[in-house]
Amino acid sequence: MEEREIRNLRNHPTYMLETSWGALLVLVMVFFNGADNWIDLIKDILSGGSKELVVSVGILGGIICFFLIALFFSFRRWKKTTLTIADGSLTWEQNTIFSKRKEYAISTISNVNLDQNLFERIVGTYKLKLDTSSISTANETDMEIILGKKDAFAVRDLILFLMKHPEGVPEGQQGEDDLAEQKNENSDAKDYFAPISDDEKSYDFMISPGENFICALAGIQESQIFWLIVVFVGLIGMLIFGITHGQSLSGFFASALVLISLAYSLGKSVLSSFLRTYNYKVRREEEHIFVSSGAIKIRSYSVPVKQIQAVRFQSTLLGRLMGRISVSVINVSGEGDDVDGQWLFPPIPKEEIPQLMKQVLPEIPLVEENKMHLRPKRALVRNVLRTVIVMVLFTALAIWAYIDTPDAFYKELEVVSKHTVVLLVVLALVFGWVLWLVMDVVRQSTEKILILKERVAFRSGAFSWQQIEVPYDNIQMLEVTEDPIDRMMHLKRGTISLLAATVASKQNIPKFDKKDMESLQAKFRDTIM
Repeated sequence: MEEREIRNLRNHPTYMLETSWGALLVLVMVFFNGADNWIDLIKDILSGGSKELVVSVGILGGIICFFLIALFFSFRRWKKTTLTIADGSLTWEQNTIFSKRKEYAISTISNVNLDQNLFERIVGTYKLKLDTSSISTANETDMEIILGKKDAFAVRDLILFLMKHPEGVPEGQQGEDDLAEQKNENSDAKDYFAPISDDEKSYDFMISPGENFICALAGIQESQIFWLIVVFVGLIGMLIFGITHGQSLSGFFASALVLISLAYSLGKSVLSSFLRTYNYKVRREEEHIFVSSGAIKIRSYSVPVKQIQAVRFQSTLLGRLMGRISVSVINVSGEGDDVDGQWLFPPIPKEEIPQLMKQVLPEIPLVEENKMHLRPKRALVRNVLRTVIVMVLFTALAIWAYIDTPDAFYKELEVVSKHTVVLLVVLALVFGWVLWLVMDVVRQSTEKILILKERVAFRSGAFSWQQIEVPYDNIQMLEVTEDPIDRMMHLKRGTISLLAATVASKQNIPKFDKKDMESLQAKFRDTIM
């Protein structure tokens, strides 16, 4: 059998610079903060006379020594850190003051990810990250491995090759399965994550710059829109209040700081959505799906088809209005923002999804929406009754608070009268009640289920929704529950446990007819028996 291996591969030399950013930043801050003093020091050194020359030179020497020591330790880590792929295992070893050694069987690796931040894009390096098939080690696979383009793709291709051929390939055998040799002969020609060019037609799906903005817009959650409106109205209200009551400008900005911070965090999340969909491209190659995206930071990863546990379709409120749906997969492991499902497609026109799914993931046929059936109307009746009961309780609590609160409390508010407080509370309660009832009605027309021979598909949500499609073979546990009211109304709800990261391991099935849930239980039992 032909053996393939990589031994004692070191990080790219820029690793030393990337791990010394902190020391370099301290050095720059010290020099810039005392720029005038350093200029005077240089003049003193050139003139040869100053009583404080020795002290100043000592301080300068100490700062330079600090940076050189940090650079030395970075050099030592670079020299003593190696990556070896041999004998069916991957070994990361760091023999510094505190030695570390991590060894993984190639058979347990599920994803091979290549990341690039802005600096790495400029110098042409990649950060190697791995995901394993084990939930217990999914968060322990981070390795400080920064490789040049040639080495990064050589490592990735070799891992993918060994995942497919754990026993090696008979000597002399050639063909499409020989991933490592074929791709490394001409890396650019077979580079799945190279920048898109006009001549590159091998990707199954690519996003143009104009489409990127629309996809990002369709991915904004309605909660983000709601809080942005709240922040905007709050800022306007505070401005009007400050003007009418003679509040100083500085006082206004101080009181608005919290709202401004919230607006910044919301704006940042929207920007992150835009950057995430930038230059998005997907390709299916044999048993792997290759995905790459990003503007400032490029993330390139592979998803083994055999590790996919379920497929998730999602649509936000804006996405529903725009007719767009995103597709992600729940697999054994994930990383960062994708731990709860790695994207296959960002929010794209829903009419394009069937054809793209046939190209990228034909193993899980797309369920036709018109074949799914809504939950029974008695589920709506139950939810409305629940909402009314909660409304009555909150109303009683508000009336009690109004009666029991002394008038002196309202006088202490000075600028807010008792009638204003009551009016604001009533408006807030009415708004909450109406919104809750509307959500109950919308949820009734959104939540659906379809129980097939080999898999189940169910949709949950209100203004935004998500639809999970999972084969019975991938269900680890099915839990079905009902409370006394559900029992009287012949309703049941369920929870599906998947072999996935903690966030995505449990998927909740909304309340459906008792017969539907019993049918699902029967299908699951037939599969595991």
